Amino acid sequence: MSQSNASQEVELKLQPRDEELLDHLWGLDHLGLFVVVERRNYQQRNVYYDSSDHALARAGGSLRWRTFAGSTNAELTYKGASVVHRGVFRRLEVTAILPADCDPLTVTPVRSEEHTSELQSRGLI
Repeated sequence: MSQSNASQEVELKLQPRDEELLDHLWGLDHLGLFVVVERRNYQQRNVYYDSSDHALARAGGSLRWRTFAGSTNAELTYKGASVVHRGVFRRLEVTAILPADCDPLTVTPVRSEEHTSELQSRGLI
């Protein structure tokens, strides 16, 4: 069973000056007009797949299998090549929610709201 969705991922990647800056940011209740609505920590494991000739990487894409500690579900995510403008990255992202104990490269996807609801209730998606 799976649930999939496609979206346009938009990220701004910044390099902190030092580790203390990250600790400072973590403790803030707001940053400019942005307000912190939740803080959370969770463990995840990521495995990346590609062909032996690295065709996905050469095309700027990736295929990731992500599992979460304590969850029976996982995510298989394809990310397309990025377009970067002034430090902002944009790219296609397609994610399928699958049982964590399946082989992500051989499963046949089937739409399921149950898996999406579980990951949303845990704040993972």
